[in-house]
Amino acid sequence: MNIDQAKAIALPELLLKLGHQPVRERGCDLWYLSPLRDEKTASFHINTTRNVWYDFGSDKGGDTVSFAQEYLRIGRDKVSIADSLHWLRTMHGVVSFIPRTFHAPTATAPALELKSLTKLALPQLYNYLDTRGIDRNLARRYYKQAQVFNTNTSKTFTAISFANEDGGHELRNAFFKGCIAPKRISFIRGATSPSAQIHIFEGSVDFLSTLVLARRQTPEHDTIVLNSLSCLRQALPYISSYGYTRLCAWLDNDQAGDTATLALQAMAAQEKIAFRDMRTIYKPHKDVNDFLMHRKAR
Repeated sequence: MNIDQAKAIALPELLLKLGHQPVRERGCDLWYLSPLRDEKTASFHINTTRNVWYDFGSDKGGDTVSFAQEYLRIGRDKVSIADSLHWLRTMHGVVSFIPRTFHAPTATAPALELKSLTKLALPQLYNYLDTRGIDRNLARRYYKQAQVFNTNTSKTFTAISFANEDGGHELRNAFFKGCIAPKRISFIRGATSPSAQIHIFEGSVDFLSTLVLARRQTPEHDTIVLNSLSCLRQALPYISSYGYTRLCAWLDNDQAGDTATLALQAMAAQEKIAFRDMRTIYKPHKDVNDFLMHRKAR
């Protein structure tokens, strides 16, 4: 069996052989209790049209081969593609399986400590934002200047800080990109209240790029900045039952963006909200900021 043949295996058929049936069905969207971990609320999604999966609880997704790798990886250190193909080949005759033990990830100590948080002032931070096309007045509205101590190197540095909902900070400068835990999403209330739309971005620079393009200081509608695609599932409580009628996704034009956009589309369908993939606006550019920089260069 080669990779293309493996990817053609229908995921619902594979899960059925593993003893999993969908808890909820809506058209091409199937929802399961995750086969990758223990849970009581179904958050494992399969799109049967594209034959892809996304697990909101573990923030992972992909095709049949990637599912096989994740499934086999439980309790192991490494799983190769060859291991996955061999397992998928033998699964055609499997009618039962033995559950494996789930292992919680080992916690690690934070490497970054926040020493101070002030208004943006350092010229080098403004210069960095200039290279990304972000207006300085807009930057002062949404960013702070953070002095950060790295416990691994025993050195202090300064970066732009974008706060999240749980007191963490997304950090950026010309040479560094990271965060001070906890890693969470950021929610920005729109000028229209109550807002009928919720707009979702992966990072703050893309969010601010849309404001630059629209010549606005604040967004018209409510906005979520994920700060990482790994925070995608954190968006659901901010979307569910808030009366939104449309969800607009401004993610990257790449494979990770494809998978996350599909997950957001499924999330919108679950909440009975209209969905719009905004990436058509800035294709063929990778993201909104690339599109902004292209416009400025003309």
